[in-house]
Amino acid sequence: MMARWRLCKLSHIRTGFFDRFRAGIVGGLTISLTGLLWVYLVRLAKSVDLDRHDDIAGEYVLGVLDHADRQAFSRLIATDAGVQHQVAAWTDRLTPILDRIAETPAPASVWQAIDASIGAAPKDRMHNEGGWLDMSPGITAKFLRVDPITGERTALYRLAAGAGFDPHHHDSAEECLVMEGAVLVGGKIYEAGDYVCEPAGSSHDRLSSTHGAMLLLHWCAVPAGNAAQA
Repeated sequence: MMARWRLCKLSHIRTGFFDRFRAGIVGGLTISLTGLLWVYLVRLAKSVDLDRHDDIAGEYVLGVLDHADRQAFSRLIATDAGVQHQVAAWTDRLTPILDRIAETPAPASVWQAIDASIGAAPKDRMHNEGGWLDMSPGITAKFLRVDPITGERTALYRLAAGAGFDPHHHDSAEECLVMEGAVLVGGKIYEAGDYVCEPAGSSHDRLSSTHGAMLLLHWCAVPAGNAAQA
């Protein structure tokens, strides 16, 4: 009788031990699964956020964002390396497509109709008139004169420290006067008061400014020969 009682007690102790052991495993798994689920949800949220930023980066490169959204996204680009990478990736994707599309300038008659509907451009512009447009990260421009018939444009370009223009080709001549600061082009530094003219058909290296600059540019957006088309 005593031996049977001891056997039952030992069985009860073992059963209780294994029950607690199994409960511990299940509890640990529950905690582990909860932790994994939390990590997954955090990563999913970040992924969704990056996807959302990627969509906006594409719209930023295409130039279809409204002014307020473009301003806000420009500020984000300045501080977020991931978003900077997304903008660069979209630029790389879209630039080859744009290169394959031939420019089709509007007939002069269309520009004449537009000019007639909005009135002639003012002959002067005071320093506090007109607004600055975001052209690319760190670069803003104020257009002083735009001739819709010939395509001639005169504008002030303001470059923040470290900003610049990538290497590009000039279909028409472009004149540049450095108003403030200094810019570096092809290893040569141009300071305030310096003037340079890039002839039609020329290309140049990246133009950049270490500490910021203000440029006065004059160029023609319509290549010679196309402006006269009616």
